[in-house]
Amino acid sequence: MALAALAAAAAGAAGTGGRRAAPRLGCAAWQTLQQRRPWSSSGAPAPEQQPPAAPAPGDGSARAGAGAGAGAAPPQGDGFELVYSGFFAAPHRRLKFASLLNTFASLAAAPLILSYSSASPIARVAVVTSVLGFAIITTGGLHWFTKPYVHALSRRAADGRLRATGLTFFGRRVSTEFDAAELAQPDGYHPLASFKARGRTYYVDRGSFADKALLARLMPWEAPAPEGDSGGGAGAQQGQQQQGQQQPGQQQQ
Repeated sequence: MALAALAAAAAGAAGTGGRRAAPRLGCAAWQTLQQRRPWSSSGAPAPEQQPPAAPAPGDGSARAGAGAGAGAAPPQGDGFELVYSGFFAAPHRRLKFASLLNTFASLAAAPLILSYSSASPIARVAVVTSVLGFAIITTGGLHWFTKPYVHALSRRAADGRLRATGLTFFGRRVSTEFDAAELAQPDGYHPLASFKARGRTYYVDRGSFADKALLARLMPWEAPAPEGDSGGGAGAQQGQQQQGQQQPGQQQQ
């Protein structure tokens, strides 16, 4: 038994040594050699590699067009270009959000005051009414006062159409488009009123409006009179006064 075991061990060592008798090469060199052999380790010839199929006549242009569409820049939109940005746009939006937060906090605190306050029912109702009234009046008044303020004004060069962007009651941006022919002089007594279009009043900062020609188109009724016209009017008035002074002298003669 022992002799048989020793003989089997010797035969296994001899077989292993025979397999390892091949020259030891590096991993990269050995893989390259295996790839270049025209047959596999089993002795069967490796299948021939088929050349890649040529693309169809219309496939190349279609793929090129798809790639160009994927990497191309998005379209420029509807052609509007920003020409004016309100100087107080960011502070106005922050102030509106603060006012809305104050109103929501007052609405949330009203039930707590009514339920957990130790004051008399009349006092609790008076406090809640005062808090809610102050919050609603201040938020509504701020919205009414700043509603005409234009945050951004854009113009489309193709037809001269204008787009004015402002804020809603809840602070969301809203845009309105109109033509220059729809501009009108604002009526009423709103403190912030530059022009009117489609029944709505708008206000822009004249000092931060760079395009003075467009500003004159928006408010032609506030354009200053030319110096020559004012001088001519003054000269006409002086001439009328002189004629009035000469007429009594001629009558006396």
